[in-house]
Amino acid sequence: MFNKMKNMTFKITAASIILAISHIAFSEIAVVVHPSNTQDLNKDDVKKIFLGKTKSFSSGKKIAPFNLSTDRPERETFESGILNKNAKQMKTYWSKIIFTGKGSPPAEKNTSESLKSSIASNPNSIGYLKKEDVDSSVKVVLTF
Repeated sequence: MFNKMKNMTFKITAASIILAISHIAFSEIAVVVHPSNTQDLNKDDVKKIFLGKTKSFSSGKKIAPFNLSTDRPERETFESGILNKNAKQMKTYWSKIIFTGKGSPPAEKNTSESLKSSIASNPNSIGYLKKEDVDSSVKVVLTF
């Protein structure tokens, strides 16, 4: 009887983990900016911003990009979907850029809430969230 309960508990735990991971894996990602930002941005624009190739909006305002920390699944989805790179490739890319003095990676935030708060308080900021984490404090410019 104890082994049956132990086995059932394991199956329920495993199913819960798989369900949580699949929810994140299938979550749509929204690229967000401050609500006052009127810039039109496409996938290529966002890619250039997060690779440090574009440092200002067309208005001339300096861009403040924000990444989620490397342990967040949204970051993996963003980097593969927009930047066409995996975590190892991104680490190598930024090591080279930093070493040559050509730039620095976007600031990192540990949680969606702290990223959203940073964007809501800076009119020149940009970042990304799971679409369901978006609220009126930020404006969506691109989803994928």
